[in-house]
Amino acid sequence: MATLIIGYLVWWLIVIGKGQTPGKQIMGIRAITDSGMKSGWGRTFVRELLVKGIVFGFLSAFTLGVVGILDYLWALWDIDKQALHDKMAGTFVVQGPRLEI
Repeated sequence: MATLIIGYLVWWLIVIGKGQTPGKQIMGIRAITDSGMKSGWGRTFVRELLVKGIVFGFLSAFTLGVVGILDYLWALWDIDKQALHDKMAGTFVVQGPRLEI
């Protein structure tokens, strides 16, 4: 189990610099900045851990998950197709290279 966790963390650290998480890499999507540049390590870290993990995780805990659900559903009616965490981080999710398995 420890090997699996360490392997996932290493994979996560490698792909985060490309604006991806392991899940985004498998799905062939990536986060880019609002100026069209790739979301580097810093912005992707802020987007994934600080905004999605801490801010929305904390707010979801106090609203019984309503804020977390609203965060993801927001992209359905947003003109730019951004979730709330994308708006806060200044990112967009776009198609990117798929992981070759």
